[in-house]
Amino acid sequence: MTVRVVALTLVALALSASTAAAQGNPPVEALLPADGAALPVSPGGIELRYSCPLYIVSGEPPFAVYGGRRDYGTVVATRPDVGNDGRLLQSNWIDLPPSDDLQDNDLPEDQCRTFFAEDNWHLTPGTYYWQAYRICLACPGDYEATPVRSFRLTAIGSGTSLAVKLPRRAYGGIPFHTEVGGRALPSGGTVRLQARRGSSGAWKTVRGVTVLTDRDTQESTGVGPAQLAAGRYSVRAVMTLGDEEITSPAKRLTVAKAARWPRGAAGRWREPSGLDVEFAVSADGRTLRGGSFGVSTLCPQAPLPDGSPQFTTMLLQAPVPRARMAPDGSFAWAGKVGRHNVYAYGRISGKSAQGRVQLGLGACTGGSSWKAVKR
Repeated sequence: MTVRVVALTLVALALSASTAAAQGNPPVEALLPADGAALPVSPGGIELRYSCPLYIVSGEPPFAVYGGRRDYGTVVATRPDVGNDGRLLQSNWIDLPPSDDLQDNDLPEDQCRTFFAEDNWHLTPGTYYWQAYRICLACPGDYEATPVRSFRLTAIGSGTSLAVKLPRRAYGGIPFHTEVGGRALPSGGTVRLQARRGSSGAWKTVRGVTVLTDRDTQESTGVGPAQLAAGRYSVRAVMTLGDEEITSPAKRLTVAKAARWPRGAAGRWREPSGLDVEFAVSADGRTLRGGSFGVSTLCPQAPLPDGSPQFTTMLLQAPVPRARMAPDGSFAWAGKVGRHNVYAYGRISGKSAQGRVQLGLGACTGGSSWKAVKR
């Protein structure tokens, strides 16, 4: 009985101390965005604003431990579930922005801001959940958190765009070069090229193209070969972003029947210097064989002692063992040869040829324009 009374007394004292530590603290509040707000995706990230006044972390005056801006934080998650520390469940986190340590002169003294911009999630439409929190040693789980708020990201009105570029002519059954471009698209995402006959047919996916987005300009580009049977088509690019779909304007493309290959291209072709580009064209002008295209690649190396990344530039050869030529002398080929991931395209016109090649080999990646003449 004595032990039980002592234990209950200690618990009561602990609860009393916790209550006293929290008494008089100004609250932590989530301010922006408002709960349920609809926001356009933004390359610069999504601003989270919250109150961050000076407060008591533990103890009582005059022996209290105080907390400031560095003791606050925010968390963003894909679901509203909360863990036993009062914060959003960690398994659903997609961003944990850093604390706002420096006061911005456009904010009141007791307000902080941070930006949700990790791993390009801020470019993906959908519903997200967030809250602000601060360290509180007298609180369950050592944190005090605001109620969970939600916001929805949408591509509508955000400047996100998608476009497709097609050749002037294409030939039935022969791959042709296509390009997609856009703005503020997730780097590494796949754009689907779709085509339909006439104006009322069903859209069918022709090929997927991977886009790369420049972090500074937010301009997105991607290239790849496509192939269609002879006929008249509408062609568009489509990309799924979260729970929304971005579609480019459709363009018309006439795919002609392949016939009458010129034979003047037959023979061996090399770069004028004779070093980095070499391929042969069959006697009937229909096939490129034994292609080897020099590519300037960037290869990551071990980081410097201070942790800074470093790279070396290497000239590597991209193999194109066999590619079908179109009657106008153009070709587009993508494939994997050993560990080489290659995409090459170009066109022979008269006694000269030119195009571009991309190569991925291990961690090395790059692209180069090429030129060749008949030998």
